[in-house]
Amino acid sequence: MVEEMDSGAPERTPPEDAAPSRVGELEAEVARLTAALGAAERDASTALADAGDLRGLLDASARQAADAASRYREALLRAEPSLPADMLEGETIDELDAALELARSIAGRIDAEARRIAAGATPAGAPERGAPNLAGLSPEQKIRIGLERLG
Repeated sequence: MVEEMDSGAPERTPPEDAAPSRVGELEAEVARLTAALGAAERDASTALADAGDLRGLLDASARQAADAASRYREALLRAEPSLPADMLEGETIDELDAALELARSIAGRIDAEARRIAAGATPAGAPERGAPNLAGLSPEQKIRIGLERLG
């Protein structure tokens, strides 16, 4: 059966000195790739360490920003005590600025409405003087008040 498959072409055999040469080339390639892999692993390790450092810096910056926003909120409330503290909420300075504008607007409208109501409901000056209301007094009390007026 093997004889049937044989095409009659002579077999090619590599020269005896070619095999060690190819092995040397492959060993050199393995050494080069191993060195490249080691360099890539060192680079990856350095990148991971740098990422950890950056994460730490980012977390510290976030804490500082939150502290600054908290101090800013407290300063706003001290500067404008007429503003309700629950209206001045926010995690960032920009959010606090937006809340401050809204709170000022609402407080201004409430103040204007209160002044408008107060201006129309309260007469200026002292109330008119009139005779005392004696309807709830006993007859004796009414007589006593009448005698006091006479003098």
